[in-house]
Amino acid sequence: MGNPMERVKALNDAQDSFRMDEAVVVFDHNGEFREVVKDGDIYTALTMVKALGSNWNADGMAVITTGWAAPLNNGEVEGMPSEHPDRLRVRLTCYISNDGVASALSFENGRDTEYDEGDAVGRLADMIQDAWLSL
Repeated sequence: MGNPMERVKALNDAQDSFRMDEAVVVFDHNGEFREVVKDGDIYTALTMVKALGSNWNADGMAVITTGWAAPLNNGEVEGMPSEHPDRLRVRLTCYISNDGVASALSFENGRDTEYDEGDAVGRLADMIQDAWLSL
């Protein structure tokens, strides 16, 4: 199966698009990924996962989505990232299992991918955790 960082790197490396129309949630079962939910909004997709119930026997869950990032000013983005003149297209790949959480943030402009091993906080991180725990 591999640890969460190994799994998120494998998933991220397999992606080539920064223009996804839908967020994708996949389950990891015995080392193979199976797409289970697609939706135009990541939060709706995760709510749909929670509604699936607990009979999936997944070893892990991954979320793949794209969006915008903008430079921070004193740790905050001024306004909406999608409206910032210096915005960058990004792809988020997150993997969660009972062994932990890891994520990769890739940038369309070729900037080095940023990896995180479970330090992410906020609404999306909370929803990913809640969706995983519902399985």
